[in-house]
Amino acid sequence: MHVPERLTKKKSLLDATEANVGLLVKYYSVEQGRGRGTDERLKSLAGTGRIALKVMQFQQDDQLALCVAMHTYMGLLLKIAGPHFEWGETSQSAVVTELGSRLLLCADLLEQYLSQRIPLGWNDDRVYLQSSYISLFRATFAVSAAQVRTRQNRDFVDGRQLSKEDVAQLQRALTAALRWMSRPYSCTLNRHLYVEMLKTKRSIDKYVRYLESDISGAVTLLVEMNMLEGFVDQQQTTEAVVSTEYSSVHAYMACFKTASSYISRFKTAWRGSLLGHLVKVTRSNQLAPQCVMLFFLKPLLPADDWKTQLHALEVDFNRQRLEKGCAPVRLTINDLALALQKHSGSRACTVRQLIDDLFIKELHYRRLNLPTHRRSWSKGVPKS
Repeated sequence: MHVPERLTKKKSLLDATEANVGLLVKYYSVEQGRGRGTDERLKSLAGTGRIALKVMQFQQDDQLALCVAMHTYMGLLLKIAGPHFEWGETSQSAVVTELGSRLLLCADLLEQYLSQRIPLGWNDDRVYLQSSYISLFRATFAVSAAQVRTRQNRDFVDGRQLSKEDVAQLQRALTAALRWMSRPYSCTLNRHLYVEMLKTKRSIDKYVRYLESDISGAVTLLVEMNMLEGFVDQQQTTEAVVSTEYSSVHAYMACFKTASSYISRFKTAWRGSLLGHLVKVTRSNQLAPQCVMLFFLKPLLPADDWKTQLHALEVDFNRQRLEKGCAPVRLTINDLALALQKHSGSRACTVRQLIDDLFIKELHYRRLNLPTHRRSWSKGVPKS
């Protein structure tokens, strides 16, 4: 696959945009994948690469990183003139721009989810409302890339083996996507997500201002709550039981309710110790419903002792859930003190950035498709 110098002039815009949204891209070679036999996940990506987000340093979410990448690279099609796939008559090989290579990587990673990570398929249309750019990527370019992958009989698209027919098909897909992205419906859908993000940001910022004087000295814990597999919650609706956690929002709502119940139990057991909290329901990196809770606790106890108290309450909480026929939970608790100290600036500003990364930025690209008047996050009662 030959990339002439004239097609790399726009790389600075690509690099700047990736840095702005926090995308980190690494390409793997087949040899790298074979050289790490113990890392099955890396082996599965051999020949493609990995896309990560800088802002997800406290929480791993590869699927969100892929959503951000698909949205970002499709948006760049409107700014970086093509073609991004063409046939070099002189070299008799494919000519692919850097942006074209990124789009192929996204298509390969999407296929990883479709064929391996989610056995029942990528059913995000029922779980998530995604940006129009993501939907159009999946409906146009990803389809063409899958057809090329089938012709090559490979797990990923090998750019060195692209034929003249492959190049023409991939470029036609981008041309069709560009035509649809310029239509009013596409812009309206993206605007709705952006407005939702701004509303959430205003609400959370107002709440954090109430806590600002206490944040600098608070014990800050990031708690991830996952439902243990192999249990059926008897209190879920029939529809929720029949549906899987991959294709229905009911499981996400049930998980969110469980996290709220746990927080209420903690506030009862340790009255006045919880200065504030934020909680959201999302999808874990294992593609199941997960609640992420951010606790700001009075420094009455060291962080490790607070973690012990939270785990002790988890045992009692699960015992009562099992007695009621409900699925137990598993908590993963991280003390953020050291991580927050590594950042320059005041602790309050660093915590604000953390909250923005965990609770707000995702909404620019996707949000859970919850029923009307329901939302995917909540906050504690502000202090008086």
